[in-house]
Amino acid sequence: MLPYLVRHYECRTSVFDTMSVEQACSTVIVSNILLSYNDDQPAVIKYIIYENNDNETLFEGDNCILFRSRIEYGKPRQWLENNVVDTVVEAVRKEEVRERNGTNWFFPCITYESYKEVSSFKVYYDDHVQKFAVTSDLEACEKIYIPIHHYGRRHFLLAVLKVPNQTCLWFDPMWSDEGYSLTDEEILPVLLEGLDNCVPGIKTKPFFPTFEEVIQKNAPRQPNGWDCGIYVMNFLRDLPDDNGKQSGKIVVNVTERDHEKFSQALRIECLLWVLFHEANKKRDGLLLEAKRLQNKLMDSDNNSDEKEARG
Repeated sequence: MLPYLVRHYECRTSVFDTMSVEQACSTVIVSNILLSYNDDQPAVIKYIIYENNDNETLFEGDNCILFRSRIEYGKPRQWLENNVVDTVVEAVRKEEVRERNGTNWFFPCITYESYKEVSSFKVYYDDHVQKFAVTSDLEACEKIYIPIHHYGRRHFLLAVLKVPNQTCLWFDPMWSDEGYSLTDEEILPVLLEGLDNCVPGIKTKPFFPTFEEVIQKNAPRQPNGWDCGIYVMNFLRDLPDDNGKQSGKIVVNVTERDHEKFSQALRIECLLWVLFHEANKKRDGLLLEAKRLQNKLMDSDNNSDEKEARG
């Protein structure tokens, strides 16, 4: 089933080759990637391929929606946009509230250029953060996850603020051994000052601006110029430790030779994970439509077989 689906997905994306998702992953560490397809997931992929209603909502969360037309940004060799990353934010936030009572906060993706002034940062916080992402008191908060999009450089990175330790961990998929990071001179001061002006419950100021910056140099890095968004989405799902290791759900540190195939599989896996997540209010309707299409295609195939037999 999956080789067939990927071949037809190629017609829509123009970049997928004819290998199956399993074959793509066989070139990397198979045991470290979550690709457990059930019967429903191929049906949803087929539905995404065959239906042409670009205005259909495939994902709807509390603070984010994803139209079918935006799936275009999930193709290999494409840069993602904020709302694609935000679907993962919605999903991991849902898990956080259910499993840990919201002691970790997950902010929606922030575009650096739009909020590089502290005064503008408050607009982002009031409109997109306060109602949805602040899921506990500051005293109970352990980590604050903030995905950042530097639009001018077409680059995503992730800031993780460890509140009790007063440290800011930076996960930059393109961090260079030469030592330069986008976080050093551009993003960090505005981000921390903006948080100090917005987050309630701060007893003594300055608070966030006193955080120590720690670049996670061992975190997995992208070997190309377009997968930063996918890396950040997977950091959100499975944060690497100080040694760059993840819990085993996802692996993103692969060789450049293998990465083209792995990137295809990773993007399909991430799309399915988001669409089937409990945070997606459209999940049941999407599955219903997918099964209807599957039955329609099966009936069409059966009719073709009957005509061929009679002919």
